[in-house]
Amino acid sequence: RIANPIFILILLPLFEKYIFPYLQHELHLNPTPALRIKCGMAFASAAFFVAAFVDAHAEKLHILWQLPQIFLISIAEILVSVTGLETSYAWAPATLKSTITSAFLLTTAVGDAAAGVFFATLSLSRTKLLFLCALIMLITLFLFSTLLSPSFDNPSVQTDPDLLSTAQRDNPTLISPAGNIELVRDSLKHHHPTTTTNLSSTSSSSAAALV
Repeated sequence: RIANPIFILILLPLFEKYIFPYLQHELHLNPTPALRIKCGMAFASAAFFVAAFVDAHAEKLHILWQLPQIFLISIAEILVSVTGLETSYAWAPATLKSTITSAFLLTTAVGDAAAGVFFATLSLSRTKLLFLCALIMLITLFLFSTLLSPSFDNPSVQTDPDLLSTAQRDNPTLISPAGNIELVRDSLKHHHPTTTTNLSSTSSSSAAALV
């Protein structure tokens, strides 16, 4: 239980300060919210596959063999849960930020309840259930990638007018005012440091809560 929150607290600042900037500036690969979520689903599927393997050989393996699956699911939580929460808050209209954030967190509750029913009703071994979860996650990744709207990373939403004018002035090539969450966050860091601190704190605390 303690490994998961420790991994998240260590990995979250590493992703924000080093991994995402490295991907964007060195590899010229923009880690958009959609890409992060897709990668997070892939990591989650890998975590289930590893968990199934460890469970199938539990009698022969040391207890520390559980750490790889916890490490993978921690990365998945950062890429899916934290990204989703941050995106739903940053892109929501000012009057609906709390509502949209609550709706996003509600999906976690619904997922937990569905998983409980899922495990309670299927008469399969734990190893087979873990393999099944890995396959379901891969199917979910495929459906998400197929059905995802091209405008997901470039929405037309209402945002703070001062923030939009700042973002447009600092980045004249910006087409959509709220088109890039990194742009919005960079503008907030420069002009509204308190708001950025609150947003980052919200993401970190929510990640710990999801554990």
